[in-house]
Amino acid sequence: MGEFDGQISATELDSHANMIVLGGHCLEIGDSGKTAEVSSFSKETGALSQVPIKDAVCVYDCPKSGVAYLLVMRNGLWIPTNNHNLVPPFVMREAGLEVNERPKIHCNRAQVTEKDHSIYCPQTSLRIPLQLDGIFSYFPTRGLTRDEMEHPEEMPHVLLSPDTQYWDPYNESYAENEASFTDPRGEMVYPTPRSNHVLIEEDEFIPRDKSAAIARVDIDQQESPTAVFEYTDAQVKQIDAVISSSAVSMDVNSANEQAIEELLTLRGDEVNSQVSKQSCVLDPHLLRAKLDAAIAKSKFSEAVGSTWVNDEGCELFQSVTAAAPSVLPSNVSATSANGIKGVDPKLLSKIWRISHEEAERTVEVTTQYNTRDPDSPLSRRFGTNDRSQRYRRIDTYFFTDTFYVTAKARSRPRGNIGMQIYVSDKGYVAVYPVKAERLFLDTLKLFAKEVGVPISIIADPARAQKSNKVVQFCHKIGTTLKILEESTQWANRAELYVGLLKEAVRKDMKEAGSPLVLWDYCAELRAKQFNVTAKNLFQLQGQTPHFLTLGQQPDISNICQFKWWEWVYYRDASLGFPHLQETLGRYMGPAKNHGNEMTMWVMNPKGEIIPRTALRRLTPAELYSPDEIKKRDAFDIRVKMRYGNSFTLPDPQDEVVVEEIDSNAYDPEIVGEEGSPDEPQLIMPDADSAVDARGNPITTNSIADTFINMEVLLPQGEEQTQLARVLRRSLDQNGKHVGIYDENPILNTAVYDVSFQMELLKSMGPTLLLKTFYNLLMKMDCTLNSSRVYLITRRMIPRL
Repeated sequence: MGEFDGQISATELDSHANMIVLGGHCLEIGDSGKTAEVSSFSKETGALSQVPIKDAVCVYDCPKSGVAYLLVMRNGLWIPTNNHNLVPPFVMREAGLEVNERPKIHCNRAQVTEKDHSIYCPQTSLRIPLQLDGIFSYFPTRGLTRDEMEHPEEMPHVLLSPDTQYWDPYNESYAENEASFTDPRGEMVYPTPRSNHVLIEEDEFIPRDKSAAIARVDIDQQESPTAVFEYTDAQVKQIDAVISSSAVSMDVNSANEQAIEELLTLRGDEVNSQVSKQSCVLDPHLLRAKLDAAIAKSKFSEAVGSTWVNDEGCELFQSVTAAAPSVLPSNVSATSANGIKGVDPKLLSKIWRISHEEAERTVEVTTQYNTRDPDSPLSRRFGTNDRSQRYRRIDTYFFTDTFYVTAKARSRPRGNIGMQIYVSDKGYVAVYPVKAERLFLDTLKLFAKEVGVPISIIADPARAQKSNKVVQFCHKIGTTLKILEESTQWANRAELYVGLLKEAVRKDMKEAGSPLVLWDYCAELRAKQFNVTAKNLFQLQGQTPHFLTLGQQPDISNICQFKWWEWVYYRDASLGFPHLQETLGRYMGPAKNHGNEMTMWVMNPKGEIIPRTALRRLTPAELYSPDEIKKRDAFDIRVKMRYGNSFTLPDPQDEVVVEEIDSNAYDPEIVGEEGSPDEPQLIMPDADSAVDARGNPITTNSIADTFINMEVLLPQGEEQTQLARVLRRSLDQNGKHVGIYDENPILNTAVYDVSFQMELLKSMGPTLLLKTFYNLLMKMDCTLNSSRVYLITRRMIPRL
């Protein structure tokens, strides 16, 4: 069965069917282990019971290119007595195909194209023209030849159904998503632009409070009694869409004649219309709107536990328009025709050699998402999707939303413009910074790998969150994507946690004084703290959101020792002698995917964000040491010049790129012993390169300059010499070093400050110093044991 016998069959489009019907010319490639009860249009005609649900393939020969395509149909009703297939157009559209069922005879002859009455696959660019058998649309298909069965990988394939382990045609999410496009009167709810989906400047922001918008419409109509007749049809539909999607939904059709007459009377009274501008009490409809809004706000506060959330915009985050309450569907569960059978307890007890009772209990408490027929030929194994087994299954619902920052607050180190947030019904939060709105699918894939696959993912009707690729991925991982109704963002639990997360990030950065452009690092740290905090909430029952969502007790070792932006010292093994390996830095939270779980993000004095494992808190002596305070002040000045601070943003025109250092670049392994050829060569750093905010050297004592601290005999007066000490490099009136230091004494033009025993400082050039050293060595007696001359000789010989 399924082998090509020379007969061409057909695959018909059946809009009344809710599952694919596989005919006798199809080749079985897998068994889902499920069965279904198949009924016809009337009860008198009877029904088929225990119809197996299987995966199968057939072949379509493209008449245009001559290429044979494998048509893969998953989760279809296996009825081999049929000589043709039945495929619902809804199922093909869910698989990502473009289906146009309208026959060409029903199209305008001047506008008919090849796109009419055809099926198009964007992945393979295959267009299947449809034909008519009576009034039924179909396209010819056939079985596989023996060579095609043995080498299926050489043929291009097209999925006619979603690539998922199971198909539930009774899932209520389809009806709910469809109903979200219309209002109760059956009119379209046109999408309104959301402020948090567009990067705008602060001065361009226009408030979109819908209750205020309704009030403005009423006032304008009161001023002009004939204004209601001056709107065009398009404007009237837009106003109706705004009113129907707001919290203060005034259904004009349900208003009685007395209310309409009262409204027209008030509008015609110019005195009352002018007075109502001062107080809403004089306008009964405006008063009703205000009271309904207050009641809705009170009920919403009770629902979330009287939590205060600030959604107002600031210099960092954009303002989020709080949508008005609407009716939230109470039933979010999905039903299936029959449960997955798979391996029964009888067979499991034989394979595992356990008792029948143990096998029954095992089958009840385990799942079999990926079931296959172990007796099928190896050439029939086409499916490779095992995400249902690789990903963790989470018995909960997750809400998702995106929030964005202002254009000036774009993350300077990583270039992020927003963050995708996933929130469970238990309060578990997962955040993923994004650089563009189109990266929602990437965050969803990362969420499924790191957290797991929930029962359903509930999202707003944003374009990126309801794309065809997102729907296909949800089918592959075995979850359902639910789209909320337009302008009902209050029903999205993620909206609440967006406000909580923003407020927490604002407070953390303000208290620590960290730059605003580092908001994404702070948000990631705060989200981890949300998940492991046992809040006094009824749904938590004394546990943490992490435990109730994932079923594992969380570990807080990597987030409980340091505060955000706290001063730390970290170990930097790349610095050679005589530099100290303990370097001052700022703590920025755990570093995901770098090193082990105890690796942290640290900002070094150069403004680079690097991962480090060994770090410690400053001691009390270091906190109050004058030298340490100066070092921290210089650190903050350098960071402010690069990133700004907690209340000012850097100039967006400054092109500063800071890349995160690879984890392999820290803690290098030192090879070779001292004195061996493999000993690593330590490079002496340029100590004169450290400058302050004005470009002046922080220190004038260079550790690379061997003249510093030397004691030399210099000419003083006509024929006298006096002992002097070299203090530092000389500075000009602008605070710059005089001359250029070089290891070669002949090329060294630097000027130094020296101190005599009885006089003030005096600037001496390196030529005079070197000449004095040479004369001193030439006159020195080998038997002279003066300790002072011996000291000079020891310091000069290595450099001459």
